[in-house]
Amino acid sequence: MDNRAETVRIGELSLRIPGLSAGEGRALGAEVMRRVAERLPGKGASRSLSALDIKVKIPEGTPRHRLAETVADAILRGLK
Repeated sequence: MDNRAETVRIGELSLRIPGLSAGEGRALGAEVMRRVAERLPGKGASRSLSALDIKVKIPEGTPRHRLAETVADAILRGLK
């Protein structure tokens, strides 16, 4: 039985979202990473990506609590 913990490593996550302070940006990045990790399959093949470049258009008026969800969804689509 394999008891190794599964790990998601994001070496760098750059978000450009006008209107957010540096602290709000860091909090958003942490929330995005948490959401991505929660939704990845528990068991599966290991793989490494050197980079994943995703551009996401956030509709004007999107509530801040939906930003992390929208960005995480785009990352997960990019991984498929």
